[in-house]
Amino acid sequence: MHVGCIGLGRMGAGLCESLLRAGHVLAVYDVQDAAKQRFAGRAALAADVAEIANCSQVIVLSLPDAPAVEAVVEQLLQTPLAGKTVVDASTSLPETTIALHKKLAAAGAQLLDAPLAGTPQAAQEGKLVVYIGGNEQALAAVRPVVDSFAARVQYMGGPGSGNVAKLVNNYLAIQYAQLYCEIFPLARKVGADVQALFAAIGQTGVACVPYRLYGEKIAAQEYPLSFSVDLAYKDLRYAARMAQGAGGCLPLMEAGLAQLAQAQAAGLGGADLSQVAQLVEQRLEEKCHG
Repeated sequence: MHVGCIGLGRMGAGLCESLLRAGHVLAVYDVQDAAKQRFAGRAALAADVAEIANCSQVIVLSLPDAPAVEAVVEQLLQTPLAGKTVVDASTSLPETTIALHKKLAAAGAQLLDAPLAGTPQAAQEGKLVVYIGGNEQALAAVRPVVDSFAARVQYMGGPGSGNVAKLVNNYLAIQYAQLYCEIFPLARKVGADVQALFAAIGQTGVACVPYRLYGEKIAAQEYPLSFSVDLAYKDLRYAARMAQGAGGCLPLMEAGLAQLAQAQAAGLGGADLSQVAQLVEQRLEEKCHG
C-alpha cells in the first residue's frame, strides 16, 4: 500500500522500518530534515504534510502529544482526504481523538486511534501491541499496514477507546516504575544488597515487564534512556485529565504526577524514568523533621 508517515522520532522511525520491510511504498515527513534523511533512497522524502496526504492511501501519525496531532490533522484537512485513512499511533487524549474523528469523517476520511505499547526496538522489529479505536471496517481495510509493526492488534471499540487503553497501560507501567524508584533506594539505604534483592524478587509473582525494565536499571544505578520523565509526565497528565472528566481525583495518580514534576524541576525531564530513583536517594540523604 502507499503509506505516508508523519513524525520520525524514535517510535516513528521504528514504524517506518517495519513498513519498509513489509514492502509498503513509503513517504515520510518530519519537521526535522535530519530525521527524514535516515530514509533517503528507501522512501520518498516529503516537503510538507500536504505532500504526504497527496501521495498516500494511509497516513500514519507518530507525534509527541495531542496538540501536535491536532495541528497536523488541521493541515491534512486542507487537502483532499476522501477515501483515505489516518492511523494515529501517537499517545493522545481520547477527547481530542473523538473531535478529530468527526472532522475527518466530514471530509470523507477515517481516523483510527492506534497508540502503541512497546519500545522503539519493538517498533523496528514489528513486535508492538496496538490498541485500536474507531471504525472496525476501517481497521480491516488498513490491517496490512498495522500488521507491519504489530505483534498483536487489539480492537477496543469506538473513537478514543484506543487512547483510553493506552493511558491505562501507561499509567500502570509508570506507577510501577515509580514504586521501584522509591523502594530500591530505601532498601540500599538500610543496608540491603539491592542487586541480590532485585534478582530474588524477580523469581516471585511481583516480576513483570516494568519490573525487569526499570528495576534492573535502578538496582544497577545505571539509567540508559528508554522512556523519559517528560513523556511519563505527559501520559500521567493525560490520565489525570481523563479522571477529571469522569468527575474524580485519584490520590495515587496525583502523587505520581507530583513526583514527576519534582524530577522535571530537578533537571531530569530528558532522563529515563528510572532515574527518578536518584531524586529519592537525595531525599533519603536529607535530614527528616517531624
